[in-house]
Amino acid sequence: MIITWLLLFLTPPQTSDGFSEDILRGHRCRFEYIEDSVGINIDQVQQPEFQDQFLPMDSLKRTKKFQHYWMKIYVPVLEDSTTYYFNHYAWFDELALYFAKGPPLTKNWYKPSDTSRFTPGRRYVSLEKDDLFEGGYFYLKWYNSTDRFDRLNFQILNGKAVYTFIHTISADQFVSYDMFNFLYLGAVFIIFLYVLTTYFYNREPVYLYYLAYLFSAGMYLFSRSNLVLNDIFSLITPYIPTVPYHARYTLQYCMHLSYLWFAMSFLDFKKYYPVFYKIGRYMTYFFLLCIGITFVSIEFFPRNKAWIYIYDIERLVAIVLTIGLQVYVFFNKKDRLANFIIVGSAFFIVSALISIIALEVFYFRLGVIIEIITFSLGLAYRLRQSESAKISLAKEVERVKMIALRTQMKPHFLFNTINSIRALILKGSKEEAYEHLAVFSKLIRYVLESSESELVPLKQELKMLDIYVEMEKRRLSNDFNYKQIIEPSVNEDTTLIPPLILQPFIENSIIHGLSSKEGQKNLEVQLTRVDHQLKCIITDNGVGRSFKSSRLESVDKKSMAIDLTEKRIALLMQEKTFSKRNHVQIRDIRDEEGQSAGTEVKVTLPLILSHET
Repeated sequence: MIITWLLLFLTPPQTSDGFSEDILRGHRCRFEYIEDSVGINIDQVQQPEFQDQFLPMDSLKRTKKFQHYWMKIYVPVLEDSTTYYFNHYAWFDELALYFAKGPPLTKNWYKPSDTSRFTPGRRYVSLEKDDLFEGGYFYLKWYNSTDRFDRLNFQILNGKAVYTFIHTISADQFVSYDMFNFLYLGAVFIIFLYVLTTYFYNREPVYLYYLAYLFSAGMYLFSRSNLVLNDIFSLITPYIPTVPYHARYTLQYCMHLSYLWFAMSFLDFKKYYPVFYKIGRYMTYFFLLCIGITFVSIEFFPRNKAWIYIYDIERLVAIVLTIGLQVYVFFNKKDRLANFIIVGSAFFIVSALISIIALEVFYFRLGVIIEIITFSLGLAYRLRQSESAKISLAKEVERVKMIALRTQMKPHFLFNTINSIRALILKGSKEEAYEHLAVFSKLIRYVLESSESELVPLKQELKMLDIYVEMEKRRLSNDFNYKQIIEPSVNEDTTLIPPLILQPFIENSIIHGLSSKEGQKNLEVQLTRVDHQLKCIITDNGVGRSFKSSRLESVDKKSMAIDLTEKRIALLMQEKTFSKRNHVQIRDIRDEEGQSAGTEVKVTLPLILSHET
C-alpha cells in the first residue's frame, strides 16, 4: 500500500488539453444513446431520422436485458499525431466500435476481432484524432445479456494515464473497496487451511463439503470487484475468454450446491430431518443440471438466453430453499448444532438482500464472512461433541470388555468348584458337601454383586479370597496353609482393584502346585505399595512349573486365565497393545540343590484410591 501511494505521488502531472482535471481517471466522456430492437447498421444510424432519436445519457437509468444499444461517444479535442486510449467501465457481452476510418473493432463475448489496437490485457483501445466523426465523436454498439448496469462510464486517457492504470492500483479505490475484498479472500483462505487440516485429522465428508463451499464462495465474491474484473480478468480472458462468465454464474451454482451438501451432512439430515433430506436430494439434481447447462451454454452457445433465465430461476430457488431450510430446522431442531445453520444462513440471506437493494456487493461479502465464521464455530463445536462421544464410547467399550473378560473367567473356577462339591457328594460326605455348598453360595453372592463393578475395595476382594481358599481347603482336607501379608502402606478400605483379578493365580497355585505336592504346603499373598502401583506377590511351595502336571503356565504357553488377566490389567491402564507382558511375571523358586521349590507370581496393578487419605 505504501509503495502504491509513493508511485502515485511521484507520477508527474499531465498538462495536455483535456487531462488536467483528472490525471488518473482521464477525461470522462459524455454520450448519447438509442435502443436498437431491429438491427440498425452503421450507415442507418448516421441518417437524420435516427440521429434525432438519440437521448442524453442522464435518461439511461438502467439498461435492459438482451437489448442492443447504439451510443455516440463524445471525446475532448485530441492533439494531432498523438495516440490516446479509450476505456469503458462496463461489462459488454458484445461490443463494436465504429470510427470515421477503417473497419469496426469488435469484441464478441470478450473475444476481440483485432488485437493490434488493444493494449496488453485487451482493456484499452487505441484512438487517434482521425478516428473521430466530425472531429468529436465515434459510435459504439453493444449488447448485454443481463440488466446489471445502472451507470456507464467511458474515458479517454493519454499514455501516461494508461501506464498509471496498468502498473499501479488506484489508491482510493484500493483502500475503500478492494482492500476489503483482499481481506475477505484472506480470511476465507485462512479458514480453508484450518478446515483442510481438520479434514486430514478425522476424514469426515462434512469437511470436504465445507471446503467446496469455502472455495466457491471465496472465489465467487472475490471475482465481483472492479479490480478483478478490470485488471485480473483482462489478463486471463485473451487466453480463456469465458472465465468471467463462469466466475459469475457457474461458481454461484457451485456455492449453492456445496452449501446444501454441507448443511445436509452437518445436521445429518438423513437421520434427523428425513423430509428435508429427500428435498435436498432433488435439489442436488437441480443444481447439477443448472451447472451443466450453464457451462455448456457459456462455452458453446453464448447467445442462447437459456443460461440467463436459469440464473434468475436458480437464484430464486436457492433463496426459497435457504429460507425453507431455516424455518424447517428451527421448528424441528434436534440439538444445538441447528442454531449454527440458522444464524449463519440468516446473515447470508439478509446480506444478499441488502446487497441487491443497495447494488453493492460489499454487504454480501460482509454477511458471507459472518456466515463462514459461524459455520466454522459450528464445526469446532461439532468436533468437540464428536471427541466427547468417542471418549464416552471408548470408556463404555472398555467397561464392556472388562465385564466380558470377567465373564470368561467365571466359568473356569466355578466349574472346578462345582466338581469339588460333586466329588464330596459321591464320597458320601453330605454334611461336608453342605458346608462346602454354603461357603460356595457366599462366593457366588460376591461374584454376582461385583459383576457390574469395574473396581471393588481391596478389603472386599481379600475377603472373597479367604472364602475361596476356605472352600479349596475343605476340598483338600485342610492340607495347606494360607496367609495374607498386607503392608501398612496399603489401605484396604480406600484401595480399589478389579474384582477376581488375583483369584486365577491363587487357584492355579492350589490346584496345580500344592495339590500335587507331598509334605507341608504353604500359600502366601503379599501386597505392598510402590509409588503409584500396587504390587501383589503370590508365592507357593508347590511342585513348580517343571513338574509334568496340567499346570496352567507351561514353558511355551500361558493359560487362558493368565492371558485374560494380562488383558484386563492392560485395559485398566488404558494401554493400546497387549504385546508386552510386564504386568504379570512368573518365576520358578529353586532350592539349594537347584530343584523346583515352588512358584512366585508378581502382579502389578495401577494404584487406584477411592479418596485420598
